Amino acid sequence: MAQLFARPTDTGPMNASRYRIFAESVPYGAGPPRPETSPAPELEPDLPIVERDHTLDAVSHVLDSLPEPGESVQRGFDRKERELRALFDRLEHDERAAIGLRLAAGAAHDPIVAKLARLSTERRQRIIASLGEAPRRRAR
Repeated sequence: MAQLFARPTDTGPMNASRYRIFAESVPYGAGPPRPETSPAPELEPDLPIVERDHTLDAVSHVLDSLPEPGESVQRGFDRKERELRALFDRLEHDERAAIGLRLAAGAAHDPIVAKLARLSTERRQRIIASLGEAPRRRAR
């Protein structure tokens, strides 16, 4: 091992004094400069919790359903109207009232109103009217 540190012109192995001179001639810490540390980035705010609108999902399921084999366009819309009425009949009174208010207000940004906009005005009016009739139909 001592032969590794010896120079070809040296006659003997590296002793302690020669090693000290050699060790001090090698610069320690030479290398690229240390990167500057910036403050830690601020944490992103938590994502908002979005609650699913199950009524919208059910309305979408009805309106986006494909026509049955051999079903005409007229019968397809009649079937969808019946299914929407049945869906709204199954809702609790508070949910039915809330949906009725949403549909009566007709806000353009409301997703249920946007879904029902695909129906004709006459069909929409019948569906809105059926929301108010549902408690009376249950009472019979």
